[in-house]
Amino acid sequence: MRGLRISLPASTSRLSFAQLGMAEFVPSRSACRPDVSAERTKLLKHVTGTLLTCMALLPSVGSALNYPNRSIGQLQATYASGDCIFFTLVGVAEADPVRTGEPWFAIARSQFGAKDAYAMLLSAKLSEQAVTVRTSGALACGYASVESVLLP
Repeated sequence: MRGLRISLPASTSRLSFAQLGMAEFVPSRSACRPDVSAERTKLLKHVTGTLLTCMALLPSVGSALNYPNRSIGQLQATYASGDCIFFTLVGVAEADPVRTGEPWFAIARSQFGAKDAYAMLLSAKLSEQAVTVRTSGALACGYASVESVLLP
């Protein structure tokens, strides 16, 4: 039974259930649609399965790498396709596995401390001093994102 319809004469349309001598009946959702719980369970299983599949197909985020006491190879302050500072380290063929085979590091100019990091890289390059670079395991302007630059 999907619905219950009771027809009353017009004179009794303002009477309450109690005045009619009837117990008030408030149907629950499951009483109206007993298949709601099964539908929700099926939907929840479908959504959970879809989310797990999507998570498995996403590329994993690389872990951060540390490059201690490395000399600056190339330093590039501008590039037409990205608002980042780019540089390489001598002896590093791959900056981070997040971008395989690519030796370039990048610092987004919007990153906190980007100007300070550029000043440190430039001074290290000019004075031939080694730096320690730590990547974040993510990409910035399509290259290995730098988390920190340290002058030891």
